[in-house]
Amino acid sequence: MAILFILQASLDYPMDMPFLGLGALVFLMNLLLILAPLVAWSFLIDARALSILSIFSSAGFAALNLRKITERGAPIELLDFYNLQVSPVLLKYMGVREILGLVAILCLPFGFRYAVNRYWSKRRPWGVPHFAYISISFLLVIYFTAICAEPFRDDSFLLDQFPPHPDHADASRRNGLPLATILNLKFIRVFHPNNYNEEVIRKIVSIKPQVAPASMPNNNVVLILLESFRDYSLDGVPFHDDVLPFYHQLKKESVVGNYYSPVLGGGTANVEFEVLTGMSMAFLPADSIPHEQYINQPTPAVVGWLAKFGYDTYSIHDNFGSYYNRVNVFKTLRFKQFFASKELTSEFGRFKGPGYPDRTVFEKSIRLFSASPEKPQFQYLITMNTHGPYSGTKSEKSWVSPGTYEDPTIADELNVYADRMHRLDGDLKWYFEQLKKLKNPPTVIMFGDHHPSMSVRMPFPDEGSRHKVEVVMWNNKTGLVAPQKSQIMPCVSSMILHSAGVPLTPYFEFIQNMCATHDFHAPLALTGKNAQEFASYEILCYDRLFGEKFSTPNSLEKKGAKGEALLSSPPKDAPASGN
Repeated sequence: MAILFILQASLDYPMDMPFLGLGALVFLMNLLLILAPLVAWSFLIDARALSILSIFSSAGFAALNLRKITERGAPIELLDFYNLQVSPVLLKYMGVREILGLVAILCLPFGFRYAVNRYWSKRRPWGVPHFAYISISFLLVIYFTAICAEPFRDDSFLLDQFPPHPDHADASRRNGLPLATILNLKFIRVFHPNNYNEEVIRKIVSIKPQVAPASMPNNNVVLILLESFRDYSLDGVPFHDDVLPFYHQLKKESVVGNYYSPVLGGGTANVEFEVLTGMSMAFLPADSIPHEQYINQPTPAVVGWLAKFGYDTYSIHDNFGSYYNRVNVFKTLRFKQFFASKELTSEFGRFKGPGYPDRTVFEKSIRLFSASPEKPQFQYLITMNTHGPYSGTKSEKSWVSPGTYEDPTIADELNVYADRMHRLDGDLKWYFEQLKKLKNPPTVIMFGDHHPSMSVRMPFPDEGSRHKVEVVMWNNKTGLVAPQKSQIMPCVSSMILHSAGVPLTPYFEFIQNMCATHDFHAPLALTGKNAQEFASYEILCYDRLFGEKFSTPNSLEKKGAKGEALLSSPPKDAPASGN
């Protein structure tokens, strides 16, 4: 046990056992779930192999799980193994101390076997009994599985928390990680809501004809996702200088609103999903990523609807096109062309300078506008310069004093983050100067996708504040006013169509009305009265992502105007390839 405590300290794990705070019955159920597979395996494979295999797998799982808790605020979920991207991303964040501790743990079974073969076998010629290997396996697996749940310990949790919960992090706090995983298996599959049928859909959404505008719209629209963007001056972080001088000036001439992101510290694709489709992650399994799991067939989105009105639709991103499966998802959502790092490198040459080359994203945007000034465009730009990690790098300037926070690593990471934010601010200034020179400057809708990872460790008044982001609209041509209430990210979808000047579909009218009448104080969650209040929204989201798409105009108006578009149909000039 002393060796275990030393190894635990090397990984910076807490020194107490979390299951002791869960209650006796919960503890026994978690213990059973841990031991049962090991007992079964002990009858199938050699005990020594079982010992090594179980220690390797449990130690690796514990390290990855703790890292996900630190960076994402939630434990490992079964869907993470399906996503395949979680492990490489989390390994990237592991520090030297954690890696050394993990190596020490993984060496333990070999040391144990060496000691047994050298000292035990000489005195006991009949060899090592099975129970010795199995016992050490059980001990270590229980230990590793326990410590990986430590951040979710709370002595107040009682035995009435057994029912499954769609929030895996909350369920793990209540029931322990192994038990919560079993109870939440039902959330891996998405079942249709109660009363889902065409008649219910037609009662929820308006069926009035969508009248085309007298003249085709010519409002260019640019949607900019600013990676891990949070203006921490709004949260009272005492920066020595203004990190975002241009951004603050731009806000004075723009419409600004507060919105709640569904993710924290990562998960950009899920914010992207909400903004482009108007659907909510609240109705999907915890830790799911629709880009990788669900968008594998034509999916209604603002992109296809704009294309129907003659818009050229482009996306530009200075990262690999395969990341989050965007190269395929953007085809499905009906972007005309997707320019990822491969295409940008081919056009602009090798990227130079620190960080990610966000300037090339903005330069490509200007080139597209200049090449086709008469045809309306919808451009979706995704930046990368402010992406984590923020540790292990020295900042160019001291923006925050070292003693600002009890945890000194927060100030170090904030300084690196402020460097990148300041660089992005300069790129934004250049971009908006170029936009103003265009004959038909676009409306720009700009938002941060989520807080950076250090917000998990920073003091905030409540959890909802860690999810709050700003949405800024510049060059507002259609008279939209700043929302008086806090919104959620799906609300941006109707804002995009409104800014373009195209008629809203019945679904996006529903989104607009929902956002106008609700004041959100956190990301949408289906708990308490919300489950009933947003039941109609859940039915619509299911219909558009998994169902028969009854809520699309073509289905709603089977006998309506022939000019009506099926949102999921491709634009006529969409190429076969997304690039």
